Amino acid sequence: MKTRQYAQKSIFGLEAIFEQSRNNVSELEQLLSELTFRNTARTRTLTSKIE
Repeated sequence: MKTRQYAQKSIFGLEAIFEQSRNNVSELEQLLSELTFRNTARTRTLTSKIE
């Protein structure tokens, strides 16, 4: 089982990571993985931006 590197991050933190890592495929994959554990409107919005 993979560890959840961003489990302790708020959605604000995840959005900041996204903004800083737009061109980093491996970072975006980790973000997408974390977002599968969350279910809010902002999470869905961020997921759609990454995909």
